[in-house]
Amino acid sequence: MKNISRRSFIKWVTLSTGVFFTVIWDKMVSRQGMIKIHKKIILPYNSNKKVTFYHNFIVVNQKNRPEALSSHCTHLGCIINREENGVLVCPCHGSEFSLTGKVVRGPADKPLPHYPASITPNKKEILIES
Repeated sequence: MKNISRRSFIKWVTLSTGVFFTVIWDKMVSRQGMIKIHKKIILPYNSNKKVTFYHNFIVVNQKNRPEALSSHCTHLGCIINREENGVLVCPCHGSEFSLTGKVVRGPADKPLPHYPASITPNKKEILIES
């Protein structure tokens, strides 16, 4: 049997452990992506406000047709919580999005996800399907 040095053994164990955890992490993340739970969320609706910010959603009211966007910036996931001159601005790194969710200025390079939204019959709430 061949003798291996302590350094070689430690390198081998470190590499094996790294590969093991990488494979496990990949399986967990890909499995998580497959599990999608559809939720219906009811939020207060104000037809007089053009943009309303909630924790996970931004509701943009255009001609009494609300659009629900994710409030998580597609760059690093920061919560977008302000609108300036018709542009949604991420407070972390300055990404800007149009009121339809399209990227106006980076570093974000993907648009904000849209969610199906409808106004409830009493016109005081908005139903968002996520």
